[in-house]
Amino acid sequence: MDPATTLRKLGKLQYAAARLPLSLLDDCVARYWHEDAAARVGFERFLGTLDLLAGRLLVDEAIRQRGRFLWRSAGSDVWAQVTADEAGPAAGAPAGPAALSPVVVTFRLPAAVQAESVALCGDFNDWSADATLLELGSDGYWRVAVALQPGRSYRYRYLINGERWENAWDADAYVPNAHGGTDSVVVVE
Repeated sequence: MDPATTLRKLGKLQYAAARLPLSLLDDCVARYWHEDAAARVGFERFLGTLDLLAGRLLVDEAIRQRGRFLWRSAGSDVWAQVTADEAGPAAGAPAGPAALSPVVVTFRLPAAVQAESVALCGDFNDWSADATLLELGSDGYWRVAVALQPGRSYRYRYLINGERWENAWDADAYVPNAHGGTDSVVVVE
């Protein structure tokens, strides 16, 4: 393994450890303030900013997507600016309302799966076991939010503890895969 990959993995672990207390605080903020309250919106923007920066520095799309999700919940005007900043000056980057086209889909799995770690693997992240990790919430559900393009369906599965595959319990459909099993399907409209 090259040194850059090792440093990135170490950085991801350190960031996850540093962010954990903030995630717990976020649960309290969500419990006591309605979603339009200044304290809640400000805290979500703060967490979103941390995630966007960490995602860029650590080259981690899952962290960046979580940051985008938190910023998007802060309001469409703010989200449009973040989307423009993220897109940069690349040719063909969507501008204006078209930049808002991705739909944030929350994937969740009950704690009954008895896992130490859960990864979301699918068409949208090249079936990577490291790209999209779920977090265990205080409500007992593993969850992660992913921005997906509407108008199509995506195959996915959960990888439990890095060794056991699990289908979603609430998928839109199930289709056979090339490995003799089935994949869960989410339809994004």
